[in-house]
Amino acid sequence: MLNKFFMPFSNSNLLRVMIQMHDWELRHLPELQTVTGRELYFRISEEYLKDPQSPQLLKLLQVRSTERAIRQRVRQFEEMGLIDVSNNTKDKRTKRVVPTEFFLLRLNQHLDQLKKLCDGRFLMVDKNQ
Repeated sequence: MLNKFFMPFSNSNLLRVMIQMHDWELRHLPELQTVTGRELYFRISEEYLKDPQSPQLLKLLQVRSTERAIRQRVRQFEEMGLIDVSNNTKDKRTKRVVPTEFFLLRLNQHLDQLKKLCDGRFLMVDKNQ
């Protein structure tokens, strides 16, 4: 009889990758240590993927945290050198957020680590080739 929590082999490998990734993030990416920081990091990354040339409007980043928590985390990201924040010339109620080269370096390190962990457990095939 199977334990009701039994996972197929591939799912257990996915879980191991998630756990290893989490451990790596704890050691290397302090900006991800809070829910708000994690949310902001991934929203900035997502918007950057959509259009690397366009600065993002802070008001449009669509995060679930409180406005106060986001402002605090934005200040922290700015102090860490991850983003540049400036006034929006078109709408004074919003700020423009631009990921810095340091942010992009850290994002690439993050992606490299995920790829390394996945390559160690899965056969990776690029569907675009």
